[in-house]
Amino acid sequence: SMPNSEFTIFVDLLEFKVDAKRYAAESAFMRAMIEGNFKETSDGFVNLKDVTREDWLDFFEYFEGREPISADTIDGILYIADRFCFEGVKKAVEALLSDPKKIRQIPGWKLLALKSIQMINRNPEIRTRYIREILITTLEKDGVNVGLSVQQGKIVPIRQSSVD
Repeated sequence: SMPNSEFTIFVDLLEFKVDAKRYAAESAFMRAMIEGNFKETSDGFVNLKDVTREDWLDFFEYFEGREPISADTIDGILYIADRFCFEGVKKAVEALLSDPKKIRQIPGWKLLALKSIQMINRNPEIRTRYIREILITTLEKDGVNVGLSVQQGKIVPIRQSSVD
């Protein structure tokens, strides 16, 4: 039961007042916290440990609709979404990254695409591999050499042709 719709999250001594109903609806983890199922939660607030102010701010600004995603914020947004089970945010970011038209509208999109490829390289879940292929192809079309190419559905390193 959620009597109060405002909930306070502390991250690194910064205070964030959030809409309890919305956060609970978007994240099972947050719902459990807000409903007081964790010992960390007390009287309408929780202190998130092991989360940096930067990561949380990136996520918070994006989730609250104040800031669009960018090369600077994608790490924080995805880290928090992943850690606290904001499945809708993960899906939205994946949908954006897998749409060449949408990603090209983001200022500094090439850096965002390159960073996303690196993130997927480090942790290539089955569901994110196709995004990496789309990003590589999109960058290739814009003349950015990622050192990788998609051939017959496989990602292969591009051998630099050396002309003597």
